[in-house]
Amino acid sequence: AFEMTEAFLTVTFVVEAGVSELYNDNDLLLISKDDPYSDDPNVQLHLLGFLESHSGSQGLVVKCLVSDESQAGNVRGTQRVRAMRAGLQTKQSTWHLLKLSNMSTITREWIALQHAHLCPFADILLSGKPRALHESRHMDIPPGMRAVMDAQCNVSQMDALKAGLDGTPVVLIQGPPGTGKTRTILNLLSVVMHSAHKGALALEVRAAKAAAASGCGGASSGLGEDDKMRLWARQAPWLLGKLSPRDVVRPEPNVPVADMRGNDFFGLLRRAAPIAVTKNAGPKAHVLVCAPSNSALDEIVIRIMKSGLMDASGNMYSPSVVRV
Repeated sequence: AFEMTEAFLTVTFVVEAGVSELYNDNDLLLISKDDPYSDDPNVQLHLLGFLESHSGSQGLVVKCLVSDESQAGNVRGTQRVRAMRAGLQTKQSTWHLLKLSNMSTITREWIALQHAHLCPFADILLSGKPRALHESRHMDIPPGMRAVMDAQCNVSQMDALKAGLDGTPVVLIQGPPGTGKTRTILNLLSVVMHSAHKGALALEVRAAKAAAASGCGGASSGLGEDDKMRLWARQAPWLLGKLSPRDVVRPEPNVPVADMRGNDFFGLLRRAAPIAVTKNAGPKAHVLVCAPSNSALDEIVIRIMKSGLMDASGNMYSPSVVRV
């Protein structure tokens, strides 16, 4: 099957069973009449094609540029394009397909360029100049965290960290291998997870003062280390090596074992109810980390799993990570 649209010819090639699995969407293909690996192929009958999609289990939908104008006046090129245009529209003709490369990355870049004008910070990308933002939009590094980072990072790494916290929509951090780019990313994540905008922090402080003045005591600027440990011990005792109360089955010695298994689902009905902690440790931060490739993202995930992130006091911990 084929379809001619302006300068492009879209052809559906039917391949042998199982062959279509060797090709991916956005593949760049060489279409030739003869086997390209033969000793004497027909060099006059070949064309480049773009694999748009798969059709069923054996169909490959390929788009080709077949206009005479594409050859820019080259006589031999124009003759070749015309011959290929006629040949590809011949039903039940046989062709060889050779995968040259995959164009997915280039395709994404092209689409991004076409929609660049819709980007809310296109002016920064084009001018290279950051917007002047008010200090209330900057993020602070907690004192305990800053002390550890100052000891572990050099001046350029700290400058990069501060640049990523001043509220600018886009910050470009570059450097050769081994200069601490991944470490800077982890430090940025640590600050984002445990810091707050100055404006939001000021609102929390004012709310806490207002609650204290009114005697409500409902607002709190945060939990101390002892409170956090007690909270964790009640919420997740298994983290401290203790058995969860909900997993402890209360014995009933007067009930035969057979009846117990049949009446309470092997003890599930006799387990303790959930404990209401009634104290909130504050909102949990969620950060989306994107990377241009799976390997780049895996590198960040592996580093987080190995070394962890830093809390506000400068201690390392393992955050919850969801890899998509």
